[in-house]
Amino acid sequence: MKRRSLLIILSCLFSCLAFSQEKEDADSLIRLLSAKKIQLMEIEGDACRKVEGPARFLHNNTYLICDTAFWNVDKDYVDAIGHVQIIQDNTLLTGDRLHYLINQDLAQFRGSLVELKDDKGNALRTEHLDYNTKDSIAYFQNGASMRDSSGNVIESFKGTYESKKELFTFVEEVQMFSDSLFFVSDVIKYRTDLETAYFSKNTMGWKNQNYFSSHGGWYNRANETLYFDNKVYGQTKDYELWCDDLFFDRVANHSILRGDIQVTDTIDGAFIFGEHLEFFNEPRSVTVSDKAVFLALVEENNVMDSVFIAADTLHYSTQRMFEVDSLTKVTAKERKELALVDPVANLRAQKASQKSGQESDGMGAPGAPGAPGASKMGGRKGDMKIGEKMEGMDMDMQGRIEDKKKGEENELEIPEDMMQNDSLQVLNDSLQVQTLPVDTIHVAEAPDTTEIKFLKAYHNVLIFKSDNQIKCDSLLYSDLDSMARLFKDPVIWNEIKNQLTADSMQIVMKNGEMNKGLMLGNGFLASYDSEDYYNQIKAPEMAGFFKDGEISRFDALGGAQMLVYLADSSTVAYANVKDCKMISSILENGELKKNFYFESIKSNMFPIEELAVEDQKLKDFRWRGDERPVDRYDLTDVSIRPSRRKYTLESPYYPLFDHTVKYFPGYMEGIMEEIRGREVWIWKSSKK
Repeated sequence: MKRRSLLIILSCLFSCLAFSQEKEDADSLIRLLSAKKIQLMEIEGDACRKVEGPARFLHNNTYLICDTAFWNVDKDYVDAIGHVQIIQDNTLLTGDRLHYLINQDLAQFRGSLVELKDDKGNALRTEHLDYNTKDSIAYFQNGASMRDSSGNVIESFKGTYESKKELFTFVEEVQMFSDSLFFVSDVIKYRTDLETAYFSKNTMGWKNQNYFSSHGGWYNRANETLYFDNKVYGQTKDYELWCDDLFFDRVANHSILRGDIQVTDTIDGAFIFGEHLEFFNEPRSVTVSDKAVFLALVEENNVMDSVFIAADTLHYSTQRMFEVDSLTKVTAKERKELALVDPVANLRAQKASQKSGQESDGMGAPGAPGAPGASKMGGRKGDMKIGEKMEGMDMDMQGRIEDKKKGEENELEIPEDMMQNDSLQVLNDSLQVQTLPVDTIHVAEAPDTTEIKFLKAYHNVLIFKSDNQIKCDSLLYSDLDSMARLFKDPVIWNEIKNQLTADSMQIVMKNGEMNKGLMLGNGFLASYDSEDYYNQIKAPEMAGFFKDGEISRFDALGGAQMLVYLADSSTVAYANVKDCKMISSILENGELKKNFYFESIKSNMFPIEELAVEDQKLKDFRWRGDERPVDRYDLTDVSIRPSRRKYTLESPYYPLFDHTVKYFPGYMEGIMEEIRGREVWIWKSSKK
């Protein structure tokens, strides 16, 4: 009996050698390298060899190892059972059962668990996997999950692994977890050598309370950079964004958005548009260029309005108060204190008991009561009344505001040519100049974390609001002084017919509204009256005071000239020309009610027909109405995209990782338990 068994074994071995020799040049060559026992048997009429082991085969430079193998030589297949392994180069596959089609180079794994590992620690688990030993490609279906050595996960219903390309491709119901980021997509391709996942259509992702979607892009795990393209949308707790493509560096907390950008501030009701946006989180800053537009929704007297700001470049940044350098804070404090100096109020308080000035209810000429017609800056005519004279007074006024160039450059990096005329000129050399004290800066025991906002608009700045439009080269704003400063030939149009120009301007804000405006250097106010006539005021410096969003007082300082036209039976008949040191006008509902004239008053009244054409305009008069944006479409034609927040917060696509829960039990549950304490949404597995 023993002799017969020995003969059978020798016969099998010689058969194997003969089989190998006959096919040594063929791709289907398979070799049995080792086994403990080989037995000839018949299965369903086919002769086969039962190889007990561990059995070790070699085919296509691939090792097949198992506990037991049934080798059908005639039909060229091997059925492997128990501790099955396929080992090829840097790929290892393990499972319970394997049907290997030799002529097709195809290993078909079936069983309770199949695992594919590469040399980088990536482990794919499934129940249904085919592996082509010649092409080194695995095909899996009916659900699989891949986890790497760092705990990152990708799962899908089906996909492939190409060993030679070091590429996993996940298809259908694809879900991914990586470095606290979650993704779902139609297809994700993962390059193991680059540690990069490539996304396809219908990609969505989550990070904490942040959500984003696109139809393409990639995520590089090695340097934690993320790129989305094709209809990108994102949202955070306070913002929504749209663009053509987005790049995000997680380490530097740096983002770049390009193409058809809209960023919506859902807290403040503000919007940013442009073609290029760059964002840094620490310290926080946003720079928008190429068709840059800022839009803010404002409410005045229970009526909603919008403010559009367009420029070549818009830059917005924030700093905590303790992070702002002390020189910048001191300079801003000085600037605001000087801007808030009120020469007229100081004068009236000092000389309240004196009544030697001149007061009128309109812009009439002194000594001409009942002069025909009247005018206001911007329009309606009325009867003129002559008031009291107030001349020869000492003025307790603040002198010229000299911005400290060093401080200005350090704070907001103002270009050299933007420093000119940003000051309040001396009204009279004989005036007493009061030096404003600078408070000592005390170091607080705890850092002041108040957030300070800075806004810079550079070159070709246009601002549109329904009642006001602005044009200038550059604009700077800071919460430190709550002032917007306009540089390089700025012009403001109010209610279309009023035009204000100066070398530079300052607008002091209070509670989100204009409180005071300063026109610094060559201030000029022109107001269209009728036909070709413009009421005009000219002075080195001008100041306007606002109440409830409307100008309530207007001062011309430092040597003022006024030219107004008076009507007779609705026709312009007279021109009133005045020169004095200062003019202060009181307005109500946009109408001029009173004028106050100070020192060295000169006044002349001319019939209009006696006034030469060149005298109908004050020196330097220039009406710039053709430069005024007539509507917001002169700034931008972009349309506001509606919010998608209500749809995404209730999204049904939060990843559940059903396959990962099955093949890596307890892992995702642990991840979600950790996140659950930090997130507003709660992950629930569908697997119990």
